Amino acid sequence: MRIAAEASCLPDYRVDVATWEGYELAVTQRIETAPVVAVCQYPAHRLSGEAILAALRTHPIVIMGEMVYHNPFLSLLVSNASGRPGVM
Repeated sequence: MRIAAEASCLPDYRVDVATWEGYELAVTQRIETAPVVAVCQYPAHRLSGEAILAALRTHPIVIMGEMVYHNPFLSLLVSNASGRPGVM
């Protein structure tokens, strides 16, 4: 299964960044052991630096431009069933 999500409405609703980060973390933890590929898309040009960092702290892999990277900003709060932080 593939999942594509986007957060273009985030700047319009003025969501508290800490609350949104908690939501992103919960989603990441729920899908990390599921047989899915998920791509979360963010309008970086419309988000604050704080919101961008919140997104980075909750995603183990990031796509920037055409490149895919293991995310060095991943929070230690994200861990999978293996118990290793940020490994998918």
